[in-house]
Amino acid sequence: MARLWIVNALEGRVAVVTGASRGIGAGIAVRLAAEGAKVAVVARTLKSEGSAGGASLERTIEQIEKVGGRGIPVVADLLDAHSLARIVPEVERSLGRVDVMVNNAGIAIYRPIDELTSDDFRQLMDINYLAPLELAKAVIPSMRERRRGWIVNISSVVAGHAGSPPYDNLAPLFKVGWHYGATKAALERFTTGLASELNSDGIAVNALLPVAGVRSSGFDKLMGRVTQRPNLLEPVEQMAEAALALACGDAAVLTGRIVTSAAILTELGVAVRTLDGSSLLGGDCTSEW
Repeated sequence: MARLWIVNALEGRVAVVTGASRGIGAGIAVRLAAEGAKVAVVARTLKSEGSAGGASLERTIEQIEKVGGRGIPVVADLLDAHSLARIVPEVERSLGRVDVMVNNAGIAIYRPIDELTSDDFRQLMDINYLAPLELAKAVIPSMRERRRGWIVNISSVVAGHAGSPPYDNLAPLFKVGWHYGATKAALERFTTGLASELNSDGIAVNALLPVAGVRSSGFDKLMGRVTQRPNLLEPVEQMAEAALALACGDAAVLTGRIVTSAAILTELGVAVRTLDGSSLLGGDCTSEW
């Protein structure tokens, strides 16, 4: 039986979510805001360039306000060092010191090695690994001073290994996505190492990954027909609920974990709720990739 969730579990706290103009990032931002957090949403796109209601920080802020929350947009390019460096100071000036840092922004490039350029791999490393490292470095001092903080890094099943042959039935993601997976594997090693370093400071560091594809416009472009197969998809609400659980857990014990959304929710006995937190989400939320 799922335990009852504490309403306004993040009341008075400040959260930063990168890659929050759409998909998982936007969902996490809305869910944290619904539980009382003041949320800074970070992405490159402030306004939608396409149809009304498209992916943008403005759209995410609208969703946050709909659930009664407060959010601010921070337009930043994680590939630009100066842009990256101003994110946390800007948040602190507007909302206060950061309690929760969610490193969700990521880039995925799926190409065979003979089509992969040095610039491709450099971008993968800069966004998927180095940006989370720099943002963690920026928020740790104030977290350490207050002896509390939560860092959640969003990873991927592709960080796992392909195993041994035969490879005939190996998912294409593992065959031509190993370079993306390598950056996520680095993120996971960073997660566990930093967790051990900061455990005595009251700061939790965890990595969260979906058990299936989470549908978004970006996912649709990458995966095409997969989005027409419901058994290969999980609702964004599941990742959002799991991120919330990791963002307010006991930092002394719930840290250093590389965990899927379904596994951590099952372990903690937490049911998946709608993004506004008002009701339980129906349906099967544990489809395997």
